[in-house]
Amino acid sequence: MRAAVTNELTQLFTQFWWVVALLIVLGLIRLPFVKGYLGELLVRVVLRIGLPKSEYTVFNNLTLRASDGTTQIDHLVISRFGLFVIETKTMKGWIFGRANEATWTQQIYRSKHRFQNPIRQNHRHMKVLEELLGVPMSHQRSLIAFVGSAEFKTGRPAEVVSASGLLPAIKSIQWDVFSNTETQAIAQRVAALRMKPGRATNRLHVADLERRHRH
Repeated sequence: MRAAVTNELTQLFTQFWWVVALLIVLGLIRLPFVKGYLGELLVRVVLRIGLPKSEYTVFNNLTLRASDGTTQIDHLVISRFGLFVIETKTMKGWIFGRANEATWTQQIYRSKHRFQNPIRQNHRHMKVLEELLGVPMSHQRSLIAFVGSAEFKTGRPAEVVSASGLLPAIKSIQWDVFSNTETQAIAQRVAALRMKPGRATNRLHVADLERRHRH
């Protein structure tokens, strides 16, 4: 068992560093979608290393179909302590934004970029999980994992953590809300509802996002 886990971790690390090396050589690492991919891959490795499989089940790049369209969750952790819904942001510069604001602002020198408040984005994810799984919001925790050198200039909201702070935030919750049987049933339900990862699912999700934003 230990040998299998070690082999899986070795494969993950090898994949991560080979991708990084290749992208550096090709000069693509500055592209936003590449940074996002590497950030999510780093969080995936952190969760795989730091959370024992006997207590936590992790889904990465999870797309679900809800009553009002699709939703895409970067990482979902299922445990007897509840669900941890994780949105990853790979960013640098200064971040201006409060928990209740619709959009936040990233500033790098004189350049400014507005983006959707990831806390609100994650709230939709949690509502979909409540709808599909019957898990109340009180049994879910939203975490926004910032990877990179971003610095919050308006105070960091409670849901926001660094990559190094992600595991402590998850492990700080140690009171049971589910039995082991319930936890297994939730994980099986998620696996059954999950849309097949791939380009077709990604295209469908992007089209759904565009449709919702037009209204």
